[in-house]
Amino acid sequence: MAVSSGSTRPGSKRGRDDEGGILEGSWVWIALPVGILVLIAALWFLIIAPAGSPPPRVTVTPAGTSTLWPTVTPMVIVEPTQPPSVTTPEAPQPAAIGVGARVVVAGTGEAQLRIRQAPGTDTVTVKVVPDGTRLIIIGGPEQASGYTWWKVEDPAGIVGWVAGDFLTLAP
Repeated sequence: MAVSSGSTRPGSKRGRDDEGGILEGSWVWIALPVGILVLIAALWFLIIAPAGSPPPRVTVTPAGTSTLWPTVTPMVIVEPTQPPSVTTPEAPQPAAIGVGARVVVAGTGEAQLRIRQAPGTDTVTVKVVPDGTRLIIIGGPEQASGYTWWKVEDPAGIVGWVAGDFLTLAP
């Protein structure tokens, strides 16, 4: 049986012809040009590209600014000849307990004052504070359980209701 050119013999490697050429019709014909192109591209990036201009630098500038460096504006510092009189305006203190008043817990003794979740002696206690604790009135008044109740906030930020009979205006 005769073997035609370009066909494979039984037991021979694929791509070999009768004359023994290993490149005819094989994948090497595709890989060789691709490899050459990759080599040329790598050489271009390593040798030719650095010799050209450097890649652009990315800089972030605020809108409306056209400089890369911050500008310095000289300032003239004028020292006063007399120290200024500093007066801190104090918040107007209400004449009576009301919303916005600063109050102090007083007259509770060892029992202390209960800050409650809602007005009334039968509601949940949120916190117990001793005499001398400063509070700020933020709401009220409400009538419940025979007392006038005020919504207060303590220095720790706890908010609740207290009986007004145990509050005095803070000095």
